[in-house]
This record gives sequence, C-alpha cells and structure tokens, in this order.
Amino acid sequence: MKYPGEASYLHGHSGQLTVEIEGELNEHNYAYPVKEAQKLIWEIADNFHHGTIFEEGDPLVLFFKIGLFIYKWWVLNPTF
Repeated sequence: MKYPGEASYLHGHSGQLTVEIEGELNEHNYAYPVKEAQKLIWEIADNFHHGTIFEEGDPLVLFFKIGLFIYKWWVLNPTF
C-alpha cells in the first residue's frame, strides 16, 4: 500500500463499546425497552465495523484468493 508508516501493513483494530442507559424504571424494572436499546446499540456499533480492504494491485490479494480457494475446496471435500 502507498500509505506511510504502519498503515502500509495489513493490520486490524478492536475495541469495546460501553453503553449506559439512565432513566426512570417502568413497571418491568427497565429504564428503556431492551429491544429498542439493542437496535440503537447496533446502529452505533455498525459504524465501526469493516472488512479487510486492499489497495488495487496489492500482492496480498493473490494470497487471500488462493487461501479462500483452498478453504472452499477443503469444505466441499472433507474426506479427502
């Protein structure tokens, strides 16, 4: 890749998202409906999700394609 420093190497990121919900408890002892809270949390977390991105012409693309081919072949032929 043509980026300076460590960004030029294949690398990843991980993190932790902490959510705190405050409010008056309802008759079920919830401050906020759980299903709605889950939807909101996923909307936030989805902004941080991404896959592996390669620059066009990166030589690692070939290795990933070969690895994917071998993996698919092995799954389809497990008794080989």
